[in-house]
Amino acid sequence: MIEKLAVEFTYAGHFVGVLTTRYSFPRTYHRDLVNKEDDGPVEIYRLSSWPHQPLPFYAAPLTWFSPLEVRQIVENFRPDAIIYMTDKWFGANFWVRLFSNNSKQIWCPVFHDLTPAKFWLRPINWVFSKMVSWVGVVSKLEAEKVKKAYGVSLAKIKLIPWGVSKAAVASPFASSRPEVLIIAVGRISRHKGQKWLVERFLEVAPTAEVPCRLVLIGEAEEPQELEAIRSLLSRGGEWGEQVIVDLSANDQKLAEYYSAADVFALFPEYESFGLVFLEAMSYGVPVLTHNVGALKEVLGNNPGAVLVDRYDQAAAASLLHMINDAAYRKELGLKGQEFVRQNYSWKKCASEFLSLMLKI
Repeated sequence: MIEKLAVEFTYAGHFVGVLTTRYSFPRTYHRDLVNKEDDGPVEIYRLSSWPHQPLPFYAAPLTWFSPLEVRQIVENFRPDAIIYMTDKWFGANFWVRLFSNNSKQIWCPVFHDLTPAKFWLRPINWVFSKMVSWVGVVSKLEAEKVKKAYGVSLAKIKLIPWGVSKAAVASPFASSRPEVLIIAVGRISRHKGQKWLVERFLEVAPTAEVPCRLVLIGEAEEPQELEAIRSLLSRGGEWGEQVIVDLSANDQKLAEYYSAADVFALFPEYESFGLVFLEAMSYGVPVLTHNVGALKEVLGNNPGAVLVDRYDQAAAASLLHMINDAAYRKELGLKGQEFVRQNYSWKKCASEFLSLMLKI
């Protein structure tokens, strides 16, 4: 997301730097990464931190970033505007804000509901929200939640949805594939609902009029959930063998999956936006999900997506309909692709950020 947005800023004639860390998801530290990359259109700065194996109290680790290192980077780059694209690295956020008093400031927290174990974030992010000019959100639902959690006034909150990009690939999965391919993209976890999807697939696959296959794509965020899915598949007989779990798909392979897919289905507990659903539709893939979080807001008026009630058995009937009816899938896919083209692009997203910066 940050990469796409940064590149769009350069297309508009701006000089862009990205400040990040040496961590990869979820908490793996890479000592070998260089401090700075400046051989492309975007300069990339990486902060060192301590400890390298931090306590995972949040989606990203609690770590200490050197204020001297942050200050040196800010003074060398001399930004006119700063967009904080997360609340996870709040330690670095505060240092950057301290050393960039003359810069225009926009904070995009990418908000999820705070569990009781994470209520300690409220005072931290409440303070930080007062230190920036605007707070950017991707949906109206997220705006209400940020207002409630951090006391941000709605007048200070600006709605800027993310963009969607489609890679041009020729999929090796398509040429020799006789079955209907259903994919689900997301970190394997209870939150993302892959197990519930697998249960629905095993329910409808035996009665489908055509062969079908389900592929779960994403890293194993919760190993216990992955084991529960595999246990379910082992009891699913021949239909369990029609479900594949791909834990190592890179961006290229993910684009190939999107290009080959006939259906995208996923039933998360909550989504503040739902980027993967829009990515699937950008490839002309019809979407099946349920009405949780901001999905109704983002997808509700989209003729390329089918939303059912939360964890409703109607999902099974809708999935079976999509598997059996190729014409229906094609109609949904074309409508959804046009919907995404008109409403979600990184160029539009970057333009809205730039317009907001001019107001500060």
